[in-house]
Amino acid sequence: MPHEEGFKVFSGMVLERLAKAALMRRHPVLIVELGSKGGAWETLLHLVGISPHDTLRTVSLKVALDRLRMPPLSVSLGVIPRDLDDLVNLRNASAHGIGHVEDPALVGKYVLVVDSLLADLGVDRTSFWMECLQAADYAKGGAEAKERDRVWNMIAKARDDYLEEHPDDSEDAKEYAYEWSKVAARSFPRWRLRDCPACENVGVMEGRFFRNSTDIPGTDERLVEIFFDPTSFRCATCSLQLCNQVEVEYGVGNIPNVTDVSEEEFERLNSGADSPNVLGDV
Repeated sequence: MPHEEGFKVFSGMVLERLAKAALMRRHPVLIVELGSKGGAWETLLHLVGISPHDTLRTVSLKVALDRLRMPPLSVSLGVIPRDLDDLVNLRNASAHGIGHVEDPALVGKYVLVVDSLLADLGVDRTSFWMECLQAADYAKGGAEAKERDRVWNMIAKARDDYLEEHPDDSEDAKEYAYEWSKVAARSFPRWRLRDCPACENVGVMEGRFFRNSTDIPGTDERLVEIFFDPTSFRCATCSLQLCNQVEVEYGVGNIPNVTDVSEEEFERLNSGADSPNVLGDV
């Protein structure tokens, strides 16, 4: 599942662009803002190809969704109008830095609307969601709470098993176990390590690398950063294993890390070479 901050920032933008694309598929003029507000005339001239303009005034997310769902277009968006209003309100509030996801089910409703728009546009949802497809399916099916509980139960069981095997909960015993787990994972870079949510010792992530390039203002240079996006977790001490991105997200938080991997090493790692087992036979 996306983190709340990312969801708040990007969900409205995604919906707005998809909704406007669905309107433009029928006719570009459908995204023009009506009324006396400045820019509507220039936008209309641009969209019909009479007079190009650099700045266009188009409809808001709410208006775009309303135009799609009302006759004569009557596009089914998969949710009730109140749910659309909640998504629009989140988008508007987030634009001012005050948005908050009060209802976790809103993520599932968002997926339903996105999938409805993708179907209307004839876009394959697998190519759209990519590595987020499994998480989107959990949310869309309303199973996110059940899945989260399952992962938390896994963590609780691993914690109970660990405490049964290591009944000494003194600070010295905890420190010894933690240092041992660091030794067990010493061959892995720091950005692949996480503290285990079950026993609080060190575990190791597997995952994907991706590259982000940003232009440096006022120069011809670009800042290139290589990120590591965790997709599984295995504790070096207890029995806890999180086997996919959804379990990692619910269990420890799937937060990409900036790494010290060079671009050359990134190319090698992304070349399709097999990655080693996380902790071998530890």
